[in-house]
Amino acid sequence: MLSKILLPILRFSISGWVGAAILFVILTVQEIRLGQFESILLDRLILIRFPIYYAFSFTMIGLASLTGGLYWILFPTLRTMKIGASFILLTLLILIGDYLFVYSELAAMLQPVGSPRPHNFHGYHVLTERLNAFAVLMGIAGAILVNLPQPAGNAENPAA
Repeated sequence: MLSKILLPILRFSISGWVGAAILFVILTVQEIRLGQFESILLDRLILIRFPIYYAFSFTMIGLASLTGGLYWILFPTLRTMKIGASFILLTLLILIGDYLFVYSELAAMLQPVGSPRPHNFHGYHVLTERLNAFAVLMGIAGAILVNLPQPAGNAENPAA
């Protein structure tokens, strides 16, 4: 019975995060590439939107990691489910590291808004882009793997 609760929560939370993260990236990249906004406005948007992105990410991926871990511990799972849950946990760890050691440094460099950016801003920006791209790829891989059909009886019948 518990597997019928954990598995849908796991699947919903990681799939929801992947969709939202891809949409967030597409919108952010489009805003920058169109060049219709001044640098000061882009800096403000970064300081407003990214904390929301990280809070949403930690909530959804944290929930997926928790339910994936519980599912792994409580029920015999397929190798694909274990790998998927591992990818999801890796996604969470990447984003935590990015937030603590990269984004928070970038946010500090943008304040006060409109001030000149320090020489190391570009390096941090490239690093956070790469870490987030890697996290999204790991999240996609994890979502695909945990959403694969489970054989009948796999979650609650060890003999299956």
